[in-house]
Amino acid sequence: MAALGEGERPLFLPFDATMEGVPLEPGTYLANIVAHGKTSRLLFTVGEPKIKVEFSKVLDFLKKKAGVE
Repeated sequence: MAALGEGERPLFLPFDATMEGVPLEPGTYLANIVAHGKTSRLLFTVGEPKIKVEFSKVLDFLKKKAGVE
């Protein structure tokens, strides 16, 4: 694995589905990448999907719970 230079950031790509669009289960995967007559290995992790929360719904819930309208 190559070291990052000063000011460089790691590359994050959305590897979360197959080429057919089938979502990957959360976990760690090893992929073989073939290009220009060479094979390289890529180790990547698929995390749990991010949950999008609407603040207004949370606020409404808390207001109802507290008895405030």
